[in-house]
Amino acid sequence: MSDLENAVEANDSTSLEVPRPSSLQEFNGQSAIKENLEVYVRSARMRTAALDHILFHGPPGLGKTTLSQIIAKELGVNMRQITGPSVQKPSDIVALLVGLEERDVLFIDEVHSISKDAAELLYVAMEEYRLDLLVGEQGEGRAVSIPLPKFTLIGATTHRGKLPDALSQRFQIQMALELYTEAELAHVVSRAARMLELNIDTAAIHEVSRCARGTPRIALGLMDRIRDFALVDGVAAIDVAFVRKCLDRQGIDKEGLNPTDRRYLKLLKETLRPIGLKTLSSALSEPVESLETKVEPYLLRRGLITITDRGRTLSKQMRNPFTQAKLDL
Repeated sequence: MSDLENAVEANDSTSLEVPRPSSLQEFNGQSAIKENLEVYVRSARMRTAALDHILFHGPPGLGKTTLSQIIAKELGVNMRQITGPSVQKPSDIVALLVGLEERDVLFIDEVHSISKDAAELLYVAMEEYRLDLLVGEQGEGRAVSIPLPKFTLIGATTHRGKLPDALSQRFQIQMALELYTEAELAHVVSRAARMLELNIDTAAIHEVSRCARGTPRIALGLMDRIRDFALVDGVAAIDVAFVRKCLDRQGIDKEGLNPTDRRYLKLLKETLRPIGLKTLSSALSEPVESLETKVEPYLLRRGLITITDRGRTLSKQMRNPFTQAKLDL
């Protein structure tokens, strides 16, 4: 089995303790996106046609992979999924596309990470449903055109700006996933509680939702840890005090900030000038991508930081000593 096939197989076999929603109706949050997807999927089914190519973009953990799996299921077709870093050679694209059947879905997570050479092969494949290859040794090769079935490429990215324009323009449907509201996350947490068979009250559910950074993946992770603490501590009924205890033990404060958030904010507090992202990354020993995709979206949403051309700085709200004291900075 090739490295690419191993990567696809590993991706396909990923399992979660709390099963993913299996339909658009069951999927919580992203209401506008769901409503439009229902129309697009139903239209494709009625026409017995391949769905147009889709690009999902936004912070990690918001449901890009889950929505892609739901789309394939509701279309009644097969789906292959792989991550962008695994697609680096043109031959990787050939192997993925040649194995598809009519109307199948190919899902590439972090699609911005595929190599330039691999991306260039996708351009004609997405528009004309064919592969244009050069076969033979260098200088003596001949052009070969391989027809492809009409398929749907679903790309997901946390860095839309890193996606080449030529590739981005070939996604006819582009959808931005937003951080969830606390009310939307409460539905996610309630469903997880049922799946994990946890007896948890409403106040506790809202405490988890409030501290989950607007991200279902984080909410589900918190529920797994709460399950662990409840099981080991012999707690049958989970209330807000127990949830607070669990979150405190993980370093998550009453404002939903984790240790990395607080170190980030304290560094900005101690510096009068804006700080560049690379400098922050070095000072905090955190990857640039992690700060951009996992830390800053929540801090921006909370209005705690400001991003300017000169770098990152505390927001006007966070310059207030009362606010800093409330957050224990």
